[in-house]
This record gives sequence, C-alpha cells and structure tokens, in this order.
Amino acid sequence: MMINSISVKDFNLQHTLECGQFFRFVKHNGWYYIGHRNKLFKVKQKGNRLLYSNITETFLKRFFNLDFDYDRIFKKTRNKHISKARNQFKGLRLIKQDPWECLISYVCSANNNIPKIKKMIAQLCKEFGRKVKLDEVIMYSFPAPGKLNSKNKIKNCVYTGVKTKSILEINKKMNSSRLNQLKKQSYQTALNKLTQLYGVGPKIANCVMLFSLDFLEAVPVDIHMKKVLVKKYSLVDACDTRLTSKAMNCFGKYGGIFQQYLFYQQRIKDKD
Repeated sequence: MMINSISVKDFNLQHTLECGQFFRFVKHNGWYYIGHRNKLFKVKQKGNRLLYSNITETFLKRFFNLDFDYDRIFKKTRNKHISKARNQFKGLRLIKQDPWECLISYVCSANNNIPKIKKMIAQLCKEFGRKVKLDEVIMYSFPAPGKLNSKNKIKNCVYTGVKTKSILEINKKMNSSRLNQLKKQSYQTALNKLTQLYGVGPKIANCVMLFSLDFLEAVPVDIHMKKVLVKKYSLVDACDTRLTSKAMNCFGKYGGIFQQYLFYQQRIKDKD
C-alpha cells in the first residue's frame, strides 16, 4: 500500500484524535488506523509531515480541517484560560465527522467513559457493518442509516434499554440527508430537531452540531466542562440548556473550538 505525505502547520495528530471528540481509531505499530463510514485508513505524524495511506489528500485535509486558520481565531481572544489551553495543546483540531456516525456515537457516549464508548461503537459496527482490513488491522464499517433495526442485537452492544430505544428511533426517523439539511438551519432550529429524538439531550445534540454539522459556536457541556465553567468562569446553572447558553455567550462565535481545548485540559486533570 502506497504511503503518501503532506506538509502540515499547526496540527497535532495525537491531540486531535485522543482529545475525546472521536472514537473510531486504534493505534498499531506507530500508526493511527481510523474508521470512517466504510473506510479504513492510516495516518502518522513526523514533525511537520503527515503520512497517510488508503485515502486521498482531499479527504485527509477535510477530515482534519487542515485548511482552517486556528491562529486567526485564537489571536482574537484575550481569555487567559483559553490561551493557556491553546499553548498546552497547540495543533488540536476539530475533526469533520460524518453526521450519522457522530449522532449514533454520541448516543453511545451518554454516561460512559471513552474506553466503554469505543467498545460499544466497535460492537455495533461488528454486528451491523462489514469487515474492512488494512495491513494487520481489522475493523468494521459503520452501519448505514436504516440498518440498525434489531432491538436484541443493539442491546447486546450498548447494554441499556434507553440507548437501545434511542438508536432504534433515530434509525427510523433520521438519515444522512436529513442530518445534513440541519447545516442550513439556525442553531436553535437544529438543536430543537435533534433534541426531539428520544435519548438526545442538549449535550449530545451540541456534540453532533459541533463535530459534524459545522456549528462552531456549539458548546457541549458535560461533567468536565461543568468544572471548567464553574472554576474558571463562575458559570453555574441547574438547567443544562441555560448553562450551555451562558457558555456560548461567554466563548462567542468559535466557542466550540475553545471548548474542546478546555475540555481536553480538564479531562487530563481529572484522570491524574
């Protein structure tokens, strides 16, 4: 398999993949093997060179958002907490995820740690997808909309009745076209449509909107971000929707990007 490479600026592969935004990858022999829909490709960074195989350069640049100028937006903020996180994790970028895959993945994420989330998603892919292989690594394609239609099989993968019911409903009511149409809607309209789905609350909806629907102002608020908002910004609210709104007002147009840096910083602290 041919290995290609491109020059990258302001990009850190490890921070980008391991910051908690994306779940379908494994590390093997120094490479990250990444699953995306029915693709399996591999990527490795050496300094300012990004080595890759089994995808095109166009796909790689889009997937890792390599053409977006992060320096420009970080230079505009004078927030000391954001600047500190930027310096600590410079090169972290938001991945442009597939909306369908992102939605199902974040339904699996509710009340779980990252190893469990990755396991659930891998099981769903194995049960409903097809085998794909690259080198010695075997993964499974992500099940397409309409394919997640067996209650017993889903429950064996995600373990809870709530997640099972949520995935079954999403499988009936949503598809890639409907999700992509949300990109043309206002933030509030897209949020309302997503949270109408069973099992999809504000946090999951904001994750999907930020990581796959181009709403860079969306600020997902989980247990780690609540700590950040309380300790560093004195933002508190018993209602998750109101707290998210306060965070978005605080962080501004690119709040979702700032959030990911602050989230990763806090998640690492919580692990120590």
